Amino acid sequence: MSSHSHETAADTDTAAEEQGATPARTKEPMPAPAATAAPIRPRDRSFYTWLLVITLLGLAWRVAYVLIWRRDMVVWGDPYFYHRGGVLLAEGRGWINPFIWDLRGTVYEAADHPPVYLLYLAGVTKVFGQSVLTHLLASTVIGAGSVYLAGLAGRQVAGKRIGLIAAVIAAVYPNMWNWDGLLLSETTAIFAVLLVIWLAYRFWRTPTLWGGAWLGAAIGFAVLTRAEVLLLSVFVVVPLVLARRIGSWKRRLGWLTMSGAACVAVLTPWVAHNLSRYDQPVLLSNGFEITLATSTCDETFYTERIGWWSLECS
Repeated sequence: MSSHSHETAADTDTAAEEQGATPARTKEPMPAPAATAAPIRPRDRSFYTWLLVITLLGLAWRVAYVLIWRRDMVVWGDPYFYHRGGVLLAEGRGWINPFIWDLRGTVYEAADHPPVYLLYLAGVTKVFGQSVLTHLLASTVIGAGSVYLAGLAGRQVAGKRIGLIAAVIAAVYPNMWNWDGLLLSETTAIFAVLLVIWLAYRFWRTPTLWGGAWLGAAIGFAVLTRAEVLLLSVFVVVPLVLARRIGSWKRRLGWLTMSGAACVAVLTPWVAHNLSRYDQPVLLSNGFEITLATSTCDETFYTERIGWWSLECS
């Protein structure tokens, strides 16, 4: 551009200012939103190396926790149900109540808990043995998997550094590793919910039909660890899919339908099995009744066991 044109533009702006008008300005392009400006590199060797190191350290701590403080654990209550239920399942006796079997030798169908943790312990029993310590050590592997998934989820949320920080927190946070030494389904539930979080953020970054399907399948898997996790389908998946302003409403409804179909497909075998063995409909579990029965009485309302549960209630 010549010097004459610069002077003309300057004179025009000056004249506009003298007349009280706002001089014309050239609009600068807006930067891309931060949430989508930095794509996740699928193969980041440095990130995965550090994440593996953190995961192994998390596993080492969990194993030490079990060997030092939990190896002589006496199982009762729900841990007994999971431990013995997994053993009986490995022996081919099916999904039965281990308390009634061990006390009376009677087969009594049980759906007190969803099946994932029991199925996992049955597999461990088949391969490694049926001791309480074996089941506890196997649970630490799930806990280590949760550390790894926390790293993947954090990376999807805010990048590599946050992913590694999330993994470190998951490795050392007591409210995560403590469950690995209790023989309770919370170990698998934590793993499953972190899987849902990771896939949810992957879908948010890159929404696809198959991404919705994987997210729905993960929800179904999570429900089979703890039935109440089904609420994630309403409070996470539905708003996540419908609020993603990419494509038409028809396309978004297709994502939601695919996600729901995948979730139903994962849940169907367990639900169908339950419907085939009870007189009254049982879908995911029938643990609500016993929980209500053992937590609703004077002892759990007015004594030192307030807010807890007691067999005296039932």
